[in-house]
Amino acid sequence: MIQQKINLLAQQDEQLISEPGLHRAASGALCMESNGLLALATGDNAALSLEVLQDDMALNLAQALQQSGGAVSGVTQCLSESLDNIHEFLLQKKSGGAVDLAVIQLGQKHFSAFVSGEICGARFRGDDVKLLCDNAQRQPRAGAAETFQPQMLELDFIPADILLLTTHPVFDVLEADFVRLTLARFNDNLHMALRQLNTRAMRNGLPQKPDLLLCRIDQAAQHAGSSWFKRR
Repeated sequence: MIQQKINLLAQQDEQLISEPGLHRAASGALCMESNGLLALATGDNAALSLEVLQDDMALNLAQALQQSGGAVSGVTQCLSESLDNIHEFLLQKKSGGAVDLAVIQLGQKHFSAFVSGEICGARFRGDDVKLLCDNAQRQPRAGAAETFQPQMLELDFIPADILLLTTHPVFDVLEADFVRLTLARFNDNLHMALRQLNTRAMRNGLPQKPDLLLCRIDQAAQHAGSSWFKRR
């Protein structure tokens, strides 16, 4: 199994979440696992879509990593195949509609990501902000059309990096510079960082505390008892 040393904190329907697993709410669903799987989805089929994702990654990630020698390409391939499965599932279901979806899967020193629709994500590293989404050209929602070609992103990560998943409206209200400064100031205290983000969101007009997911990377991932992982 992949072993990650990460800190996870999420907020959904104004409730704090720190336990790994799939969490459902009226606004959608989120998933965070100790192996570095992070996901946020909105839409009537959000929870069902993340169930497909969980099952796929649990069944296929280890084999994909072994076949790729631990390279990030194995993570990307596995995640891309799961997104295709989610899309096909939604098309066959024919009810509940498409989903806005963001997914991150950590590898050893890189992660693979897909962000679509109204969901956005970013990697924060000190004063640097790397967006995982293009606000001007957003990727299509899973289940929205017959064809679906997810464009995957691969980025490196180092200890003390913080990953954020939320929605575009929330990110716009918070503003990237404020989020960057807050996460740099409270890098070792996600609860305090979230408190600051909540205050900012409410002051800037949001009617309630925002849904979001934070992941602080404390240590690069390792694979127990194996040499699957290697530098890309």
